[in-house]
Parts: sequence; structure tokens; C-alpha cells
Amino acid sequence: MTRGAESSSGRRCADHDNSRDLGELQDEAVYCPECGMPAWIEWRTCLGSTGGDVEHVKVRCFQRHWFFMPASYLGA
Repeated sequence: MTRGAESSSGRRCADHDNSRDLGELQDEAVYCPECGMPAWIEWRTCLGSTGGDVEHVKVRCFQRHWFFMPASYLGA
């Protein structure tokens, strides 16, 4: 399932970089936070918070670990 970076109201994430689409994110080198194996982004979405919308991604690795986390954690 592929989802765009939209909030439940259909608005784009304020923090979303419109120059990068989901295909580009899937091509990034992403690694599992638990085992360090290569991983991929299955989908992303925005969740509202008191500070505004926050983009989240679902990441899954070859060992079948999966994480739902803020997209900003991928660059850390």
C-alpha cells in the first residue's frame, strides 16, 4: 500500500519536502534500527500533533522487523 504524505484532512504535511516523492524515499539507503539489515519504506503519512503535522514512515527490513516512526529519524 502506498500513501501520499497527507494528513487525515487531505492536507499536505507542512514539513513535507515536495521535491522528494515516495519513489525517491524508497531508493534511499535505509537500514533497520534493530538489526542494521537493509530496509525499505513501505509507506508514509502525516499525523497531526500540537506542533503541526509530522510526516511518519513505515520501514520494514529483510528480517521482517518493522517500525512506524517520524521520517526525520531516517536522517539521524
